[in-house]
Amino acid sequence: FKEACAVRINNISNRWLVIPAAVVTVLLLIGWYFIQPISFPAFEPCDRIEVTYAQLSPGLTEQSSHTLFPTSNQWEEAEDLLGRSSYHRCWKTLGGESSIESIGPQTLSLYGYSREGDLVLDLTITSGQYIRLNDRVYEMGQFGATPAAELVQKLSQALGFATF
Repeated sequence: FKEACAVRINNISNRWLVIPAAVVTVLLLIGWYFIQPISFPAFEPCDRIEVTYAQLSPGLTEQSSHTLFPTSNQWEEAEDLLGRSSYHRCWKTLGGESSIESIGPQTLSLYGYSREGDLVLDLTITSGQYIRLNDRVYEMGQFGATPAAELVQKLSQALGFATF
């Protein structure tokens, strides 16, 4: 009887160790899923990219746009800047949201089209905290809008847009 009770107590205590270990493992996997950096897509499938830059201020919106082609230096500079940056998933990504509420004072949109005219890249980077890529919202940086704002500023300069 004494041995049976000892075995039962040992089994119960092992269960109490397994449950917290499983919870910690799940939390680590969820954290990795959200923190894992994702690289911006390459421009390879695009034949041309329509770029629109907007400067937003209360009561005034200034907008400028032009087209990039694979042979231009601006194409290479933009691809290089995006290649050195990354973004990550957030709760909005998981929820399937496709619109950005807080965009900040600047936005840069890149619409890449294939040779057949199909939209293959739909990227909007804002000076806020979020980006939108192919109808999904993602986040740049862990705390605040600084990485996205810096990327918009660098891209707008590389692409020849004067900040208004």
